[in-house]
Amino acid sequence: MQETEALDYKELYLQSKQDNTLLMEKVEQLLLSQEKLQHRLDQVLKIAFGSKSERYLGKEQIPTQLRLELEEEALVEVPVVERSKSVATKPKETAQVKKKHFVIPESLVDEIQEIHPESIPEGSKCIGSEVSYRLKGNPTQLSAKKIIRYKYLLPTPEGDPGLQNTIIIAPLPQGVLKNSMADASLLATLVVEKYCDHLPIHRQMTRFDRAGIKLAHSTLLDWTSKTCNLLQPLYESLKKLILQSNYLMMDETTMKVMDKNKKGTTHKGYYWAMQAPPLDLMLFEYHPGRGKEIPKSMIEDFRGYFQSDGYASYESLGQNKDITLLCCAAHARRYFLEAEKNDPERSKYAMDIFSQLYDIERNIKNKTPDERLKIRQKEAVPIWADFGKWLQENEPLLNEQSAIHKAFAYTMKRFKRLAVYMEDPMLSNDNNPIESSIRPIALGRRNFMFSGSHEGAQRSAMFYSFMGTCKLHDVNPLEWLTDVLEKINTHPIEQVHELLPHLWKKSNQTDRTEELENSAQITA
Repeated sequence: MQETEALDYKELYLQSKQDNTLLMEKVEQLLLSQEKLQHRLDQVLKIAFGSKSERYLGKEQIPTQLRLELEEEALVEVPVVERSKSVATKPKETAQVKKKHFVIPESLVDEIQEIHPESIPEGSKCIGSEVSYRLKGNPTQLSAKKIIRYKYLLPTPEGDPGLQNTIIIAPLPQGVLKNSMADASLLATLVVEKYCDHLPIHRQMTRFDRAGIKLAHSTLLDWTSKTCNLLQPLYESLKKLILQSNYLMMDETTMKVMDKNKKGTTHKGYYWAMQAPPLDLMLFEYHPGRGKEIPKSMIEDFRGYFQSDGYASYESLGQNKDITLLCCAAHARRYFLEAEKNDPERSKYAMDIFSQLYDIERNIKNKTPDERLKIRQKEAVPIWADFGKWLQENEPLLNEQSAIHKAFAYTMKRFKRLAVYMEDPMLSNDNNPIESSIRPIALGRRNFMFSGSHEGAQRSAMFYSFMGTCKLHDVNPLEWLTDVLEKINTHPIEQVHELLPHLWKKSNQTDRTEELENSAQITA
C-alpha cells in the first residue's frame, strides 16, 4: 500500500493568508477606482444639471427641494430607407449672369444731404447729379442717408469751340471706411451685436434681408475686419495702460479655430485674458497654444501683484522678483466642494472656513482701504492660521488617491499665496472678476462654434477687449464705438488713448456738464 504524502497545514495556512491579502488589496483598488469614477460622474452631472453657483450654504440652510425622478427613455430602432443613388443634377448654366448692383430702397432713406461745389462760376449749368448712400443701422432699425452731389458744366469761354467742356462736382464726404457705404453706426451695430449680443454674421444678414438689403457674408466680414484695423492703435494703447497697473489678474479660455493645415478638424486655440482691477480695464489676446512662454511674453513689462489660478504656466512667473504671485481662493474652495461626497465632514469644515473669509470680504466691501486692512489682519489672518494647522494635522490621515486629498494638496501647496491678499487692501481674495469677464466668450462659442482663422480669432479678441472694458465702466458700447469710429480717422495718433471707454466717458460727462452750465447761464 502506497503511503500518502503528509500535508503541511502551516504552509497551506500561510499561502492562503497571502492569497487573501492580495485579494483584499485588489478589492481595495477596485473600490477606489469605483469611488474615483463615481466622483467624475458626479462632476459631469453637476456641470450638466447642477447649480452654477458656488456659494456654500450649510445643509441646515438649504431649503427642501423637490426632485424629478426621471427614467431613461427606451431606444426605438427605426429602419433606414436607402435613397436612390440616381439624383437629378441641376443643369450647369451656360452663360454667366451678370450680377446687378443692388439699390437702397427709398423707404430706408431718412436723411438727404445735397452737396454743391464750393465755387460755381457764373454761367455754369447744372447737368445732373451723382447719388451715393451711407447705410446706417442700430439694433432696432435699418436706415440710409442719401447723398446727392450736383454736377455743373462750366461756361464755354469766348472763342473756345467747346470741345473740352469742364464739369465740376463736390467731393464725396469722407466715410469711416474707404470706398464703403457703411456708416459708423452700422459698423458699430455689427460689432456690438456679435460680441455683446452673440449674434453671428449670418443671422445679421437675415435682418438686412428683411429690410430689402442683400449683403454678402464676405462683405460684412470685410467691414468687420477693416473696422478692427482702424482700432488697432487703440488696442495697443489699452494693453500698454493695463501693463502699467501694479495689480493684474490673468486667465485663459479655449476657442476652436479653422486651420488650413488641419483638414477635417479644428485647432484648439486660447484667449488669454488680462484685467487690471485698479483701473477696471480688460484685454484679451489670442494665441494658438497654452505654453508658459505666452503669459511670460504678454506681461514682460509688468511689475506688481499677479493673481491667477494654479496653472503651472502662471506659477512659473514667480521666478521674476518684480512679480508677487497671488492664488485664487475660489479655485481652492472648489476642490473641497467637489470632495463633499468623498469626505463630508472634512469638506464641510473647509467650506465653513472659506465662508467665514468671504463673509469678512462682504462686510468690508464699502470701507476705506485702511479699515479693510485692519479687519483682515484682525479677523482673517487668525482664521487662516488655524486652517493651516488643521490641514497639516489631517493630511497624513487621507488616502492619497482620494478627492479630499486632492483638495488638501492643492490648498497646502498654495497656502501662503492664498493669504497674500490680506497684506494689501487693494487685492482681492479670488479671481472671480476676470472669470466673469470671460463669460461672453463662452456664450459666443455656443453661437459661433469656431473662428474662421487665427487672424480672425485675434480680431475677435480685440473686440472682446473693448466690449469688456465698456462693461466694467458702465459705458454703452454702441454709443462709444459709433462716436469713436466717427473720430478715429482724424484723431491725433499720440492722443488715441483718449478714445478708450473710461477716458471717453469722462470727456463726455465733462462736455455735457459744460453744456448744461452754458444753457443755465443763457436761461438766467
